[in-house]
Amino acid sequence: MTARIDRDRPLAVANRLAVLAMWPVALSVYALAARGLLGCGFRSLTGLPCPFCGTTHALSALLMGRGLTSLGWHPLILPGVVLALAQSLVHIAELVGRTSLVPMRVWDRCWWWLFGLICLTWVGRLLALLLP
Repeated sequence: MTARIDRDRPLAVANRLAVLAMWPVALSVYALAARGLLGCGFRSLTGLPCPFCGTTHALSALLMGRGLTSLGWHPLILPGVVLALAQSLVHIAELVGRTSLVPMRVWDRCWWWLFGLICLTWVGRLLALLLP
C-alpha cells in the first residue's frame, strides 16, 4: 500500500530533492579528485587513510567496467552506488507520482548500515597498517 507524500510538509519534499541534488556535487568532486586537484584532507593531516580513501579510484574503475578492481580499492563502493541510485530513482518516482513508495526510515536504516560497514572496514584497514 502506498501513502501520499504530504505536500504540506516541505521537509519531505526537500529531503527528496537533497538526495537528487547530491549527484551534481558528487560528480564535481569526483572530477576534481580524478584530476588530482582534490586530495584527502584527513590523510594529509594524519598520514592515515580516511574511511572513504580509495572510493575515487573505486568509482573510476567501476565506471570503466572493472568491478573486481573497484572492489580492491574500496570494497563497499558497489553497495554505496547501488543504494544511491536506487534511492534517487525511487525519489524521482515519488516526486513525479506524488506517492511515497518507500518510507524515509527504510533509507535511513540502509545508509546507517552502510556507514557502519564502512567504519568496520576502516578499522580493519587501520589495523592492517598499524600492526606488523
